Amino acid sequence: MIHQQGLISFALETGLNNGTQTVPAVFWGQVQPTISGGKITGATIFQSGNIHFSGDRAASFGALMATSSGNLLMVFDTMSSTIDPSIMYATRLTTDAKGTFEAAKYLKQATTPTADSRWGDYEAASYDGSSTNNTWFSSEYSNGDWATFIGKVHF
Repeated sequence: MIHQQGLISFALETGLNNGTQTVPAVFWGQVQPTISGGKITGATIFQSGNIHFSGDRAASFGALMATSSGNLLMVFDTMSSTIDPSIMYATRLTTDAKGTFEAAKYLKQATTPTADSRWGDYEAASYDGSSTNNTWFSSEYSNGDWATFIGKVHF
């Protein structure tokens, strides 16, 4: 969870029925805490949504980061019966409609299948401060085995 601009931002793994089947998806949101005496005494939902795909395609293990201006970046894994484990990211500007992210983009699209049965729980995102305003993120993808890729976005 990340606290920025008075909001707590989070991303959680969930299952979602996409109309044809239940697939892994990322439930994300932001809550606005009520603080009294230095303690959180309540919260209201500011916005929330899901990142998911159609068919048997998964969106898994989102890692979310907020910038000092309140923009959001989420990195996550995607895979299906026809897509080898790959890395995607999506951004959300404060000017975007609540509950939405802009279209997800590939950070690293795998071209090699894997026989590994466990996948996708090694994502990270970090903001390096308002002087550079970079959001760094990393995740794993398939190169026949597990591989890590790191990227950054400036927005």
